[in-house]
Parts: sequence; structure tokens; C-alpha cells
Amino acid sequence: MTEKEIPSKLWLLSKEVIDKTTGYNDSGQLLKASNLYIKPKFERFDYKEGNISWQMSHIPIVKEGWDLRNHLFFIENVVKQVPSYHEVVLGISKKYNIEEHQVDFWLEQFARRLTRKAFEGISEEALINDIALLVADLENSPVEWEIKTWIDGIWLKDDGYQIYEGIKIRRTRPSDLEVERMVFDLFYPTPRYDFMRTPPAILELTYRCREQVEFQNEIENILNCLRLFKVGSVFAIRTEPHPKSILRGGGIMSSSQRFASTYKYPLSEQNIPELRELIEKIKPLLPQKSLSLALEEATPVNIALQRYNDALLKPEGIESRITSAITCLEALYLGREERAELSRRLGQRASVVLRFFDFTPLEVYNTLNRAYEIRSIFIHGSQIGAEEHKGAAELAEKVLEYARVSLLVFLRLKPLIDKEKFINRIDNALLDENAYSKLGKLVKENCSAC
Repeated sequence: MTEKEIPSKLWLLSKEVIDKTTGYNDSGQLLKASNLYIKPKFERFDYKEGNISWQMSHIPIVKEGWDLRNHLFFIENVVKQVPSYHEVVLGISKKYNIEEHQVDFWLEQFARRLTRKAFEGISEEALINDIALLVADLENSPVEWEIKTWIDGIWLKDDGYQIYEGIKIRRTRPSDLEVERMVFDLFYPTPRYDFMRTPPAILELTYRCREQVEFQNEIENILNCLRLFKVGSVFAIRTEPHPKSILRGGGIMSSSQRFASTYKYPLSEQNIPELRELIEKIKPLLPQKSLSLALEEATPVNIALQRYNDALLKPEGIESRITSAITCLEALYLGREERAELSRRLGQRASVVLRFFDFTPLEVYNTLNRAYEIRSIFIHGSQIGAEEHKGAAELAEKVLEYARVSLLVFLRLKPLIDKEKFINRIDNALLDENAYSKLGKLVKENCSAC
């Protein structure tokens, strides 16, 4: 069986299976079953600055469908006994060099889908589409995924915004939660709903790729961009991928990591052009997996990004957040061999760069010195005193803002200048007005998205 023959053979087999399904139903052998579903119904759903409250009840729904055992019997004893079924299995096995038992398993999946649709009524257009999807799966072609990611750490002033084609961010709606669930056990008549972890925003993404890890990396870097847009503990609670595929499954993907939504920020229509520019310029510069860096990705900027994320996301005390934020800045502003006067050098270099973004240099320097003291006390295992705790939360947020802007600068300049050379130019700018002017020109011309 050639590659061109496979779609036509699948078409003939599909038509025969549909005819068998119709005949099975007409003869009264197709058994139906009534299944009980439960669907939540919201009488009230309020969204105020990202805080969601509701009043809800459950509605029972009875649906008639093909009895599961009877359906499985039909697949094994009718569909698989069609001579062309085994011909197609053998042809696909030889063409794609796949074991026959694996092809049989895949074709059975296709047959189950096809017979369910035939029971409900399937058009020729839908059949052609399903055959095309199956062939694309056999060819291991890229698949279009429609992805819905529930995120915390950000809330929307309006219903939703189109960031650019293929990416939209919107508020969580009642329709996202009003999902029917089948009741399997009389002792547990109401399915469990995790409404307590309902985040205020949903990221909708259309992405074409072969493997799930590819769109997972894409989502992670969009979340990185949202964390870099403003100081926000933006993270995914769960992701629902829906592939246009026969053989590749979707399901629900939840993070096993414990994150905290300590910092939240609003997003408005006015923010979208700036956010769009940041994503377009920054996302290509980000590592593939910033939260678990591979050895080859452990560059100073990537390490700094990881520590920035630790400060934003990990459910830890304020001293730990300040420490992570300071180590983020250390990865950017301190050289590999530097061992002395680290606090002073860090404060001076950061204040020079941040001055180009309207931060007050002396305030930056003093803030980082105080944060560095807390970092040193904490990292050496000593207890933070009451005096150091005063204003620690505000201090942490300031340092995180310094880290955010600095990360954007270093990311934008990474393709243009080596870190050590950039640090040298900062040190020269501390001593020479001409060097300071040249540094400002380099930063301002290349860091418009900061």
C-alpha cells in the first residue's frame, strides 16, 4: 500500500464501518444507555480586581448514548472482522515501519471515534477531516493545539485582550467552570470541582508543534514575559491542551510545584501595545526552560532569570525573597572572579544602569545596601532582627523592580555585548562623563521594551 493509497483505503474502510454501524442500529442490536451528568450552574458570578465570588448550584442532566460494553463488543466482533480493516493495518504497518499491534491499537481508537460519530450522525466533510488528521498523525506531522492555561498573579480591567494573533488573555468566566461531569458512583453523586483554585485570568493560545513539550516551553516563556512586564507572581495553575488530532491526547496538565501569588498586577487595554512589544522582543531571547536550566543554558542572564522567578513564585518568607532578588542582581552585575566589596559594586553598577530608566541612583544604592545586609544575615543562618524587618515587604518589592528592569536590559544587550565587557563599561561610566554618555546611548537605543 503506497502513501497515496492509505487515505483512499481509510475512506473505504470508514464508509464500510459507518454502514455496519447503521445496520447494527437498525437491526436493534445497538444498545443504548442513559448516563447521569452533573453540571454546575452559577446564579451569581462577581469579578472584582481579580477576586472572584459566586453563588452556585448543581443541575442533573441525563444523556442517552451507546452502551459501553455493547460498543466494545461491536468494535471487536463487527468492525475488526471487516476484511479491509486488517488490510489497512498491514498496509500502514509496512508503510511506516510500525509494529502491527501498535497500528491495530491506533486504528481501533479511530474506529471508536468514527462509530460514536456515526451513531450521532457524521457528514462526509467531517469524515474527510478525521481521515486527514489520522494520516497527519501517522506522518508525525506538526499538530495545531488549542490551549487554555489558567493563570494567577494578574487580573484584567476588561473582559479580555488580543495580545497578537494566536494569543489572547481574558477573564475567567462562568462558562469556563460550567462543565458537565459524568457521575460514576451512587456513593459520590456530585463530582469534585476545584473552585477554590480558580484563578482570575486565562491565557488562550493556538500553537502548532509535534510534541507537548514545545507548547509547554512557549507557555512558560509567555509567563516569563508577563513576569518581566511588571512585578507579578504570574504562574499557571493548570493547562488544558486540545489537539486537532486522532492519536494525540489532550487532558489537563497541573503543575506539581508550589507557587504563591504574592505579587499581582492589573492589565488594561492601554498596556497591550507595550506588552506586545515586550513579548516580540524578549521572548526569542529567553531560555527554553527557565525554571530548570540545562547545563548549556546556565548563562548569567538565565541564572538571574531563574532567581528572579524564585523570588516571585516560591512560597517563602520575605528574607528568602530578598535573598533571591539580590542573587538575581549579583548574577547580572558581579564578575565571575570578584570576591571583595560585592555590596558596594552591586549597588553602584545597578544605580548607573537604572538611572537611565528614571530611578534615583542614591535611592537604588541605599536600597540595595540594606537588602544586601538582610541577604547576608539570612544566608549565613542568623535570625533577622526586628529592625531589619521594618519595611521589608516594601524593600523586597523595590529590589524586585530593580531586578526586573535589569533583566530586561541584560536580555536585550545579550546578543550585542558580553557581560564582562558591559560591566567594564558601567565601571568606566562611574569615572568618565564621556563613557557614561556612550553607555546611555547603548542602553537607550536597544532597550525600548524595558
